[in-house]
Amino acid sequence: VDYGNYLYISKVINFLFVILNFGLFRALNRNILLSKTDPVKSREFYGIGVILLFAISLIMGIALTISALTMSSFEEKGIVDLSLIIVPFVFIFIFGNLFEQILPSNNRIDLLIINRFVPVVCVCISSGIIYFFFFDKGLNPVLLVWTFFLGSRLLVYLYVLLKLKPSFSNIRGRLKDIYCMSKDYSFNVYIGDLFSTAFTAMMPLIISWFSLNNVNVGFYSLALTFSSPLAMVPTVIATSHYSSFINYRSLPKKIVVLTVGTSIAALIGLWIIIGPFVGWFYTDEFQPVTMLTIVTSVGTLL
Repeated sequence: VDYGNYLYISKVINFLFVILNFGLFRALNRNILLSKTDPVKSREFYGIGVILLFAISLIMGIALTISALTMSSFEEKGIVDLSLIIVPFVFIFIFGNLFEQILPSNNRIDLLIINRFVPVVCVCISSGIIYFFFFDKGLNPVLLVWTFFLGSRLLVYLYVLLKLKPSFSNIRGRLKDIYCMSKDYSFNVYIGDLFSTAFTAMMPLIISWFSLNNVNVGFYSLALTFSSPLAMVPTVIATSHYSSFINYRSLPKKIVVLTVGTSIAALIGLWIIIGPFVGWFYTDEFQPVTMLTIVTSVGTLL
C-alpha cells in the first residue's frame, strides 16, 4: 500500500505538470536550438529554464496542497500528510523534464545520458542495499527508497546544472523571446499534445479512483517502470541524430532497421527476464506485475 501511495502522489505531480507547463519548456527547447551557435545566449536560456522550473513548481505545489486538503480521495486513502510532506520537493520531479527539452536542443548527449540513466542506477543500487540490509530492521523500506530516489536525482540534476553554467543576465529579453515563441509555436503544440499526454497521466489516477486503495496503482506503475527502458531505445537513437534530421528528406534505412531491430530484441529480452526478476526481488503479492509488464511493454514499444 505504501508503495502505491508514493507512486500515486508522483503521478498526481506528473499530471499537474502536464496541465500547468503551458508549453514553456518546449518554447525553451526551440529557442536554444535556434541559438546553439551562440554559447552566451544558450546559457541565458538555461537560466530562464531554471526560473520557469521553480515558477511552475510553485504553482504545482499550491495545486497539490489544495488537492490534498480538499479532495476526499486523499483523506480516504490516508495520504494527506504524505502529500504535504512531498510539496517542497515537487521541483525535483520536473527537473528531468527541463533537461529532456534543453539538452537535445544543444546536442549535449553526454549530459542527457547522465540525466536519464544515473538516477535509475542509483535507485537500483540503493534498493538492493535497503532490501538486503534494512528490510527486517523495523524501518519503512518504501520511505528509504524514496529518500534515495529524491536525493540521488537532486544530486544528478545539480551536477548537470553546474555543467551547463546557466546565466541569469538579460532575463527580461530572454523571457520576451520565450513568450514570442510560445505564442507563435509551442502553445499550439501544447494544446495539441494535451489530450494524449493528459490522458496517459490520468491512467493511474483513474485506477486509484476505482480502487479501495493504491495497491493497483503500484502494480500498474511498476509494470510501466519495467517497460519504460523500451521507450529509451528509439529515443536515444533519434536523439543522437537530432541535429541531422533537419537535413534528411527521408529517414535513412539504416536508422530504421537499427531502431526496429534493437527495439524488438529489447522487448523479447524483457519478456524473458521479467518473471524471474519479479519472483526473485518481490513477494508473491507482486506476481500480477509480470503479466501487466508484458502488456504495457507492447504499448510502450508501439
